[in-house]
Amino acid sequence: MRHHAMVLGVLLVLVACPALADTITVSGHITDPGGMGVPEVDVFVVAAGGLDEGTTTDATGHYSVVVSSGAILIQLMPPKDTRLAQYNGWIGEYNASFTWDFSLLAGALISGRAEMPDGSPLGGRVLEIHPLAQIQPDGEWYYAITDSENGAFEVVVP
Repeated sequence: MRHHAMVLGVLLVLVACPALADTITVSGHITDPGGMGVPEVDVFVVAAGGLDEGTTTDATGHYSVVVSSGAILIQLMPPKDTRLAQYNGWIGEYNASFTWDFSLLAGALISGRAEMPDGSPLGGRVLEIHPLAQIQPDGEWYYAITDSENGAFEVVVP
């Protein structure tokens, strides 16, 4: 009888808190083109299951987050002064914890000012940059958020 009560209690927890039953750990190592770990990379793991998480790589480039299982989008935002390109891409469907290592590409800084046709700044907006010369393997795109006051933006692309 005690065994049945415990099973019933576990089932109630799983039904009442489905996010607890469907979480996975995503961890990994972010490196530069030479294989060295990159510190201070903002890592955002977006899960179709609803539980998203962000963190920053440690001094050796490692990270770990807990998110919902399902389709996973990873966004990597290295510090701009590293001149390493950001990464944004759907990496697949996952129902178990996994390790995802990635080597960032060296890039070039693009900066500018977004304006309306009348010359007024287009501030606080997300600008997406999609590569046209080469289709990226994971459908990557690059983005920058414009300054809310003057519309200025910066993004590093490969």
